[in-house]
Amino acid sequence: MTKIKICGLMTRADAEAVNQAQPDFAGVVFATGRHRVTIEQAELIRTTLNDQIPLVGVFTDQSVETILSLYRKKIIQIVQLHSPRERKDVERLKAEGVSLIQVAVGFEQIKKWLTTLKMFQIIG
Repeated sequence: MTKIKICGLMTRADAEAVNQAQPDFAGVVFATGRHRVTIEQAELIRTTLNDQIPLVGVFTDQSVETILSLYRKKIIQIVQLHSPRERKDVERLKAEGVSLIQVAVGFEQIKKWLTTLKMFQIIG
């Protein structure tokens, strides 16, 4: 089954547009880049976004504590990791009940992560 995620939300207007489109997921980027949001922006997006649309937080090198803080505050419902993480970090996130999406780019990364894929919940 195909699932759709609209990512890169940065404003209340973005969240309102997503509410109209009704995708399966919406995403905010905490990783460095032009679509990076602050915690305050993410909170505004979450409060604007339809409760039925899970908000995915996209991370690269942010600490597990930062990720868990956003999850515990219910700002994000799913974590998308865009860089390899230590097994202990992934296990800690999973122990907290966090649903994870791991993104692999390129064959070498996929081979490297094959041993840890069983640690991730596959969505879609």
